[in-house]
Amino acid sequence: MKDTLIIIPTYNEIENIELMLRTIFSMYKHAHVLVVDDNSPDKTAQRVEALKAEFSGSLHLLSRPYKSGLGRAYIDGFKWALQYPYSYIFEMDSDFSHDPKDLEILHKACISPDVDVVVGSRYIKGINVVNWPFSRILLSYFASFYVRIITGMSVKDPTAGFVCYKRKVLETINLDEIRFIGYAFQIEMKFKALNKKFKIKEIPIIFTDRIRGVSKLTKGIISEAILGVIQMRAQQLLGTLKMQEQSILIKNARIVNEGKIIEGHVLIENQFITEISESISAKNGDTQVIDAENKFLLPGMIDDQVHFREPGLTHKANIATESKAAIAGGITSFIEMPNTVPQATTIEKLEDKFQIAAETSYANYSFMFGGTNDNLDEILKVDSKNIAGLKLFLGSSTGNMLVDNPEVLEKIFSSTDLLISVHCEDEETIRTNTKKFVDKYGNDIPVKYHPVIRTAESCYLSSSKAIELAKK
Repeated sequence: MKDTLIIIPTYNEIENIELMLRTIFSMYKHAHVLVVDDNSPDKTAQRVEALKAEFSGSLHLLSRPYKSGLGRAYIDGFKWALQYPYSYIFEMDSDFSHDPKDLEILHKACISPDVDVVVGSRYIKGINVVNWPFSRILLSYFASFYVRIITGMSVKDPTAGFVCYKRKVLETINLDEIRFIGYAFQIEMKFKALNKKFKIKEIPIIFTDRIRGVSKLTKGIISEAILGVIQMRAQQLLGTLKMQEQSILIKNARIVNEGKIIEGHVLIENQFITEISESISAKNGDTQVIDAENKFLLPGMIDDQVHFREPGLTHKANIATESKAAIAGGITSFIEMPNTVPQATTIEKLEDKFQIAAETSYANYSFMFGGTNDNLDEILKVDSKNIAGLKLFLGSSTGNMLVDNPEVLEKIFSSTDLLISVHCEDEETIRTNTKKFVDKYGNDIPVKYHPVIRTAESCYLSSSKAIELAKK
């Protein structure tokens, strides 16, 4: 198995990962393993990192900043794998529900020229599951039956996560178009492999439920799978799977870009803009041509300060509804503020927001991490490559996230490499102005006095303080 990479996604698998890695390497000395860890609080990644010296060149670690779903972990793992000359790429759980001894069986089956994907199947010969409660067996078995009925796939275990892919399968499937993140991801990968005319073979395995650690199955993951298969089948019937891969040529548009308006054409291939020019010809007969004569073609815009109210304030709005509205108005990317309920002032709460967006957002997204007077340690854990930046409220605002400790502010500005976005209002000025109107009107201050309380001067004073800290 010299040409093989085994991808193992982890989140809080400290009880299993070392034993799993030692078991694999004791059996398959030439195989490589990539652990994709989602910043596990139990320090799974640190344990893997410590083992890399012992298994030098064979053990690899891909650390991701947040828990954003099994599917996204595997997609990142696949992309990593395709940078290297692996011929066979495995998906495998870390909790011993997939027996390492079966790796060789799946690998041998995948070597066949008549096979492109091999699935370790629980249901190809009856039901081969150990230690599951009867309710879980029924849920899994009938879910598989439901998937086969809706999608028309012949695969008996479409949600199986013990899979061996030939390299060409992952090179052919557009990984950026895989949309599901839970068990529906496993269904989608098999569905798209079959749509690309790849051959899938199922090999019987015995699936043993985990002894150590906690299952990651949630109601949201189950719902995604139920609805996801209907969407995939509908897309297939409507021909949109093919459309996603089709080239689109927008001709004769008045293109607005970088402060200029030019007459020209735009070529889109596999959902990416590949060329903007005054003259482009359709490359093949499948190219969809749109004549945009006398019409403006505008770039998607980024809204860098939104309040989508989720979690905690969803009686007002949520990420799904507001991102849908944003798309309708030409906003294709957004950056959401941290003053939700609870506030995004810890890594865990930030991960929760990324998880919600991964499941429900219609637009591209990122989030601001919130600073407080007492979360400097959390701020320093945040990777600047993976979020939009750090939000500091120097004046009290929605959510009561005021940062007014001078020592804390100086430490934040001097310690973090995050881009800092500052809500600038001088708190002392606001309090002084507020007191004047409270003395006159009590707590029922007329709205018209809002700009008199939160004056331009308070903004200037606070902005000056922020600039001074940044320069220092």
